[in-house]
Amino acid sequence: MSDLALKVINECLETKDPYLDLGRCFLTDHDFVRGSPVDIALRKCQFVRTLNLSNIWYDYDKLGFQHSKNKGKPNHLSLCPQALIALKELSGLIIAGDIGTTWDIINTEPLASLTQLTHLDLSHNKIRELKGLDQLTHLQSLILRHNLFKDVNGLAQLSNLKRLVIIENQISDITPLRPLFQRAKDPSKLVLKPRWETAKDEINVSDNPITTPPKEIVEQGNDAVLRYFERISNEGIDYLYEAKLTLVGEGNAGKTSLQKRLVNDIAPLPTEDDRTRGILIIDWAYEGPGEKKHIAHIWDFGGQDVYYPVHRFFLTEDSVFVLLASTRQTLHYFDYWIPTIFQFGGNSPIIIGQTCHQGNKVPWNDLGYYLSNDDFNIIKTGQRPYIELNLLNNNEGLKEIKKAIIDQIELLPHYGKGVPKSWIPAREAIAETAKTKDCISFEDFTKICLKTNAEKFASKIDVEDFAHFLHALGIVLWYSDIEELQHWVILQPEWAMNAVYKIIDDDTIQERRGHISATDFSRIWAEKCYEYRFEILKKMLQVFKIAFRKKHEKLDFIIPCRLDSIPHELIWKDDAKYLRLVYKYNFMPRGLVNQLSADLSRHIKSDSDVWNNAVNFEHKDTKAQAQVVEDFYNRSISIRVTGKDARGLMMLIIEAMRDVIDSYKRVTPSIIVPCPCQECKRSDNPTTFEYEKLLKWSETKPSVHCNEGDVKLPIEELLYNVGLTNDKKKTRPLKAFISYSKHDGELAKNGGNYLDAFKKHLSPLSTHTELIQPWDDTLLIAGEDWDKKIREQLNTCDIIFLLISPDFLNTKYIQDTELQIAIKRHENRECIVVPVIVRACGWTDIPMLSKLSALPRKGDAVASWKNNINWQTIDDAWKHVYDEVKKLIDQFAKKTAE
Repeated sequence: MSDLALKVINECLETKDPYLDLGRCFLTDHDFVRGSPVDIALRKCQFVRTLNLSNIWYDYDKLGFQHSKNKGKPNHLSLCPQALIALKELSGLIIAGDIGTTWDIINTEPLASLTQLTHLDLSHNKIRELKGLDQLTHLQSLILRHNLFKDVNGLAQLSNLKRLVIIENQISDITPLRPLFQRAKDPSKLVLKPRWETAKDEINVSDNPITTPPKEIVEQGNDAVLRYFERISNEGIDYLYEAKLTLVGEGNAGKTSLQKRLVNDIAPLPTEDDRTRGILIIDWAYEGPGEKKHIAHIWDFGGQDVYYPVHRFFLTEDSVFVLLASTRQTLHYFDYWIPTIFQFGGNSPIIIGQTCHQGNKVPWNDLGYYLSNDDFNIIKTGQRPYIELNLLNNNEGLKEIKKAIIDQIELLPHYGKGVPKSWIPAREAIAETAKTKDCISFEDFTKICLKTNAEKFASKIDVEDFAHFLHALGIVLWYSDIEELQHWVILQPEWAMNAVYKIIDDDTIQERRGHISATDFSRIWAEKCYEYRFEILKKMLQVFKIAFRKKHEKLDFIIPCRLDSIPHELIWKDDAKYLRLVYKYNFMPRGLVNQLSADLSRHIKSDSDVWNNAVNFEHKDTKAQAQVVEDFYNRSISIRVTGKDARGLMMLIIEAMRDVIDSYKRVTPSIIVPCPCQECKRSDNPTTFEYEKLLKWSETKPSVHCNEGDVKLPIEELLYNVGLTNDKKKTRPLKAFISYSKHDGELAKNGGNYLDAFKKHLSPLSTHTELIQPWDDTLLIAGEDWDKKIREQLNTCDIIFLLISPDFLNTKYIQDTELQIAIKRHENRECIVVPVIVRACGWTDIPMLSKLSALPRKGDAVASWKNNINWQTIDDAWKHVYDEVKKLIDQFAKKTAE
């Protein structure tokens, strides 16, 4: 019996507290047997509205882990307690297992009577069927992360459901969820997001073996999914048997030899001097079930370490990976390759091959950690966790590894993927075109689709959906969200990749230590296949953060991975004048600082202030300076900042670091805050504090103690000084600037004061909740320098709203000043610019505006509300704008909270 649980329940009975926390009370199923003391006491708590039985759980509203306040041993349950049926008014129930220690709850049927529940968390259990949950029609939030169920039938009946987290299960078909994201009022958004990122109106289905619709369709959102269902209904379904086979490993590991013998078992093998420079993609047609073509696209990567920063762009999920290493080398770099595959390939299968150099077979004993960890999906086909290959000896091991590869391909969730019938002949036509053309315009891509079926590809969105799908599979490259690349479709991905590798491998650029002159491109890309394509390829260098333009010579570039390392004497020594911060990693991808340099290239102090593992920044306005140094072998990145408003520059770097890290899956650094006391600033071994621990400690105490300097340090001040925030504290209002024409404001006629209407509809966010602090020129004080004030507000705000109308487009000050500042800050990621279309006009024909996402969605103007069947009054149009602004603020506030 849990005495602690009884004590907590009795205290709750006395105080009538509607929140009852029974986590960490050492509770087991035995404690809840009918008639037990805990069972009897809990049944009396009918006033309780929220019950927690978990030791630790994740709160998607607070965006963080929550810990039970009790201090006993952890609970562990395999049954839903019977006493719950007595708590008829319960609105919140948390009964989730621990991260890493799954509970054993299988049956959810006992919860069916809790019909007042609005929030239920059953994460980290072993639920195989969702019995009884369809009765909980008041549910608004349902968290079922990390269970074992496949069928989601019944969830669609939960008409009030807004947030649904069903990641890390065995779901293959999400068709039953269609009513939730298709409903006319407040449809939920279907998303594939990391496990800790699900907004209030989202259905997160990531990390499931989804085949219907194909995951590549789901990634595009609700509209694409609904179009998929409509196409399947109208034209039927056909199946695509294509998969990606990725060969990785160090140079001379035997990747190209295996690739050749997979395709042709008597093909001549490359000599020892041959090596893959860049990437080679070959199609391997093999026999599979049925009459359809079965094709594996073999991606053979160059293994040289200078290529490492590029790997992450082409190591994708839903691929079979073959990791080869040779017995000729003693180092195989498994500690790089296996975690990297896991990061970017997810749970994709990994087949390990041992290339037996000169027939030499060596037992590998350095795989134990990866074999014992289920996160790494290493395929074991025999007694050893790898397949021995000696292709020179009558293809020894080839048959075994070929069978293992085909078996794993057929298990991939997208293999035999169901697609609209019209897509199969279009796919074949694209494949035929790719034999003679590496890169075509999107217009030509559209013509090819129309030629195969003019009816099914009649609209632009039909072609775009198809192109998105092929891009997601890695069959083509189409960067629809990048203005300079969206008009081109790369039919042969290796064409683009090898163009990048030619730059990396060029001897002249290596001699110049990574400096690329404008004339180098025509010399390196002299082949006819690159003719007239230089600007596309240059943009790809920047998109992949491989290179960036020089600060003063805009036609010249710098490629950081070919630069020298920073000389030891140029590394800033710890000093009292520096703000300092350290990122520590369990696994650190190579080249993070290279990407940071590319992202913040406009702030690099000079072309000589960037190295392959470090960079010096200088803020152009405040002249604050920073140095960022990557120590790959100690898996850390150190940041030192000094000068006026050093904290502001530190915040800029932290934000850019967050963007770089977010582009990697499963990379979570520990942020270390060095103690700023005088003793520690002089010390080679200063006291340090982990950011997450500081946040936790801040809940119970205001300060921490430094043993080195024997001083107390206020936690809030410690975080503030290095540009970090205490996310548990109230966030500041976001500053918003409203740009508008006087004719849509005080000079408006016939009730057309859209400025006033916009501000009134924003009032729940500004006046009542103080989430936003709007400013417009009606707030100018008499006699104030209006131009100076407007520029000041524009340069310091978080969000800029543009009230678009014909008069807005024809106001000179707006065009020459306000828009120029707004777009520049938006492009520099210093703020977000949001057009609000108040009156219909040709704003999409203005390049700087057309690339922005506008409100109302779909481009309808507020004044044209009668043309939208979902709006009965103009207030409905404004309510739509308000809802979208609220979502934007919720997202933006997470990054700008102070």
